[in-house]
Amino acid sequence: MPETEEAPEVVDARLKNTKLNRRTAKAALTRAGKALNHLIEGQRPREEVSESLLLYKKTYETLVSKHEEYTNLIENDEAFTVEEHWLEEFQETFMNLETNAKLYIESKLESNVEQSSNNVEACTSVTNLEQQMDGETSMQNSDGIPTMHENTSSIVINTSPAAQAPNSVSPVNEHVPADHANEQRQQSASQTCSFKMEKPKMPKFTGDVREYAIFRADFKYAVESRYGKRDAMTFLRTCLEGKPLELIKGIGSDYDAAWEYLDSVYGDPRYVSDTITQDIAKFKPLREGEDSRFCELVHLVRRCYNTLKEVGLPSDMDNSHMLSIIEQKMCIDDRKVWSRELQRDKKQASLKGLIDWMSIEMKSRMRATAPIRTISSNNRFISHLTKTDDGKSDITRHKCWFCKNSAHWPDQCEKIKALKPEKRLDVAKENHVCFSCLKRAGRDHRMSNCNRRRQCTIVENGKQCPSFHHPLLHQSTKAN
Repeated sequence: MPETEEAPEVVDARLKNTKLNRRTAKAALTRAGKALNHLIEGQRPREEVSESLLLYKKTYETLVSKHEEYTNLIENDEAFTVEEHWLEEFQETFMNLETNAKLYIESKLESNVEQSSNNVEACTSVTNLEQQMDGETSMQNSDGIPTMHENTSSIVINTSPAAQAPNSVSPVNEHVPADHANEQRQQSASQTCSFKMEKPKMPKFTGDVREYAIFRADFKYAVESRYGKRDAMTFLRTCLEGKPLELIKGIGSDYDAAWEYLDSVYGDPRYVSDTITQDIAKFKPLREGEDSRFCELVHLVRRCYNTLKEVGLPSDMDNSHMLSIIEQKMCIDDRKVWSRELQRDKKQASLKGLIDWMSIEMKSRMRATAPIRTISSNNRFISHLTKTDDGKSDITRHKCWFCKNSAHWPDQCEKIKALKPEKRLDVAKENHVCFSCLKRAGRDHRMSNCNRRRQCTIVENGKQCPSFHHPLLHQSTKAN
């Protein structure tokens, strides 16, 4: 007989019932996850976290079972896909929390092992110290206290107090030098003291091809030797940011496929070589006196060469073409010094030789330009460096910066008043003066904090000028 189809009302009732069961399982999973996270944040013992993790796993398995019961009753493909996405979100949350709990348990286990080893070392060092002190005490006793020999037997009777009362404190210990005892205590303390080093953080990759090779090597060294491919895939997702994370979202849990895709996008050595070559080509050529940018060029060349060695293409930079490009980034004086260096040693130009020479030059310039001390000055007048007719520097402290004399201040200068308003403003800008008092501006004196900051007194068409500048800088003022 053909099977009878269930009534729609019955199917809807079963769907509703299984969905309610799934919701109950989801609530239980949420509570278990919060409890586990609370234990981890509270630094609770390893046993408590392990028990909570086991309960968390059971509640997740229950949720998966209830979810499958519910999805088996769904006939619409679109609705089924929506429900599967719902479970995937909980699956990702479950894996992240499970991984954090396992890492916490492992860290606690390692700390317990380290603590026990430290205790063993401490006990060993104390035992060795006691044995050494006992040996020295026995040697002193044997030198200072005689022994009795009987003729009838070969037994030697030791009358030292240490032999008669092993638990008592021997007075011979008073003869031990104080310096030697302090040294023994310091040695014991140095053996028992140990620092707990912070665990290295997982490497991050944001899409820079220059950093992909070292990221790949660090990640595989830190993860693959300790975890399986499923856990390693979870770690890989947490270490990727931006575009790389978007690229592997559709791969799922296939660890090898994820690395194969990342290698095809970021691991091509030719792409890395082209990017590094462009970095050097885009560097702005140096000018004379730019010691800080010279150091930046040295760091750039070293970093680029090390990256190319990491991807196995050092020859893409160690050639005459790239050597010429790097030399062109230096100023004329630096190229002259580099040329004299080659002629003096009578050797051919090479990238290694250039990097070594640039490193020495960088150290010399860093020493020469390093600030040895900072001198603070509270002088009333600001010193300004000018040049005389013969080209030599001269320090002046004139009141009036325009006519170079101290008979009057700039706002009293007839020469400034005789200029046109536009010319006054240009001269004030060229000499970096305060627009409020027309005196030289400086680090502690500018228009915003000038004591003579006032609103312009010029009135035009019955309205006062709203700007805060000296009246001589007002653009409508007539020249005298």
